[in-house]
Amino acid sequence: MTFQEKSALTMTALLTLVFGWYFALVLGVVAGSPEREIAYTALMIVAAVIVAILATVSHVILALLFRSDANAYDERDRHVDLRSERIGG
Repeated sequence: MTFQEKSALTMTALLTLVFGWYFALVLGVVAGSPEREIAYTALMIVAAVIVAILATVSHVILALLFRSDANAYDERDRHVDLRSERIGG
């Protein structure tokens, strides 16, 4: 498994956990409160900050554990990046 795949898997797990927690709160307890619009905004900010912190920490840990793979790109990765840049541009 390449470093990019490990990174993508880690981010998928983080997003699933954090926003699963967010939607469980929003659709559960907070939905019944009269100030639900304010609570949605505050919870979304908290969830975004948590994702940013956890993503940074997890990528630092991945980079430390898999140093040799962190900057390794093969030919296929370069072609995918070039094609996506061309389509995006």
